Amino acid sequence: MKEYKILLVDDEPEVVRNTINLLDQNNKGKYIFYQAIRASMAYRIACSKMPDLIITDWVMPEMNGIELIKKIKNNPETSHIPIMMATGTMMTIEDLDIALSAGASDYIRKPIEKIELNARVKAMLQLSDTIQTVKQQNIELKKAKKNADNANRLKSQFLANMSHEIRTPMNAIIGFSNILQKRIENPEQKKIIDKIIKSGKTLLELINDILDLSKIEAGQLEIQKEPTDIFTLFGDIPLIFSEISKQKKIPINTTIDASIPKILLLDELRIRQILINLVSNAIKFTEKGNVKVIVKYQKLPNPNKLSLQIEVSDTGIGIPENQIEQIFESFRQVEGQSTRKHGGTGLGLSITKKLVELMDGTITVKSKQEIGSNFKININNVEILNEEKFETINNQDVNIIFNNPEILHVEDIYFNREIISLYLEDKGVILKEVETGQEALEILENYTPNLILMDIQMPGINGYETTKIIRQNQRLKTIPIIALTANATKSEIKKYSSVFDEYITKPIDEKTLINTLAKYLKHEKEQIIITEITENACIADLLKQKEQEIYFSDELKNAFRTEIEPLHKEISEILSIDALNVFANKNKTIGEKYKINAIVKYSKELKMSINVFDLEKIENLIKLYNQIIKIIIN
Repeated sequence: MKEYKILLVDDEPEVVRNTINLLDQNNKGKYIFYQAIRASMAYRIACSKMPDLIITDWVMPEMNGIELIKKIKNNPETSHIPIMMATGTMMTIEDLDIALSAGASDYIRKPIEKIELNARVKAMLQLSDTIQTVKQQNIELKKAKKNADNANRLKSQFLANMSHEIRTPMNAIIGFSNILQKRIENPEQKKIIDKIIKSGKTLLELINDILDLSKIEAGQLEIQKEPTDIFTLFGDIPLIFSEISKQKKIPINTTIDASIPKILLLDELRIRQILINLVSNAIKFTEKGNVKVIVKYQKLPNPNKLSLQIEVSDTGIGIPENQIEQIFESFRQVEGQSTRKHGGTGLGLSITKKLVELMDGTITVKSKQEIGSNFKININNVEILNEEKFETINNQDVNIIFNNPEILHVEDIYFNREIISLYLEDKGVILKEVETGQEALEILENYTPNLILMDIQMPGINGYETTKIIRQNQRLKTIPIIALTANATKSEIKKYSSVFDEYITKPIDEKTLINTLAKYLKHEKEQIIITEITENACIADLLKQKEQEIYFSDELKNAFRTEIEPLHKEISEILSIDALNVFANKNKTIGEKYKINAIVKYSKELKMSINVFDLEKIENLIKLYNQIIKIIIN
């Protein structure tokens, strides 16, 4: 049986003894009594013994009952203790209001009646139990919150370290592979480099999935909206999956509502990530049939906004009805699915759902086994932008050359310094390198570069602290400083924005680096001239040459029938980068061999379109080839 501690406060000892007798008669051993004849003594006992209930008189010398109540309630350690005010029969409603306002929980009139006293004390002790329970729960909640905050802090730190430790070597692997790919000519060696780059990017995608999930759960991933060409975004999907589409003979059909506004304010990176997750799964689990991507929209009352609707469907193995909900859970896959055959971590759909929800959207799925699956995404309140204000610039068509600016690169890892050096070697910059923040501060004493590239995590003074010191120098404080970081968490980015002009995440992409530098440094743009072949020009050239030669040779016609037509049929059914390159190269070879200048021009135009990933132009060139074949063979 629980023992309750009761503090009785009255300057008349006889009143205290009578109260104890009234309470103790039917409750032997249930109560422990403390007595005080002065309020000051009562306060000390309350602080040291923490009673479950205090019953105090009002009128006492030195400090009265009201003052005692206020003092106890003002102390956070004792404020939870219920207090009952005992007062004479002359107590008025105004007196009662004063007592309750001071913090009393109840009152009782003198002379005290046994039944009333026991009933009120019982009610007050029940209140005390409730208060103690709530107090304990609050303590546990505060402790749990503290532990959760610590766990989140440790998780964020782990996320930052994980991001840095993994992205740093990936920066070297992908960066050097891209540089090497540009420098070698041997086709077989190029294929090997391609495989290294693709494998590196696959590994990076897996790393990003894990980091993205952690960022989303930690509330550190934010949607970054920018003007997005909707037709380019969705038009790229068939080419992205061209190789696996070709291997499995599963065509990807993309249908975009022609009336949809071309430029929308979206997070292009995350929309692409969602599409890649859904289409990748669709192809992975489809052995025959096709994959469809449909893009529609719905008008909203606000004419400057719309609801974007994306649908990805397949004719694959489908999902059992009782497992549809769990596919959006992290690390969960459909039961019975062969991980060895289909691969995957079970993160893609979980991340997809969370990203869609971050964009104020919803995702639903319908599926039937052996018939296929249909995923529908609806993104609300997408802003429509004026197309004329956001002309899409293809960076691959422009070569940026800087006007000899001096750049200081601060980076402790040699491979990372070398990659930046190789990226900038033909770009007209004077690059100076140091390994630590301390070296940077020392060299800046007598050196004023036009821009600084600053790594964040370095031994000694890190990049953030180094930059803060630089900003305090009147001569150096206006120099643009760009952070190069493998850690792009929300908290870190917020911290960077206070001292850095911009940041670039690792692995560093060459185009991103050049375009970022171009924001702060004087430069010239060399337009890469692409001589476009038009349908009329190509056909006219062919007809003119045929007219001059009367007819094309049987050897040429046979080469087209046996070598070109099968390739043309293949790429007409399923777009594949490799097949397109083979087709373009074969045309160049035959065109040069038989001196058909229009075919040579055609092959060069197709190669250029493949390199700049211009899907619309590629499709037009493939269609044009039907006429070319007829002219040559007939």
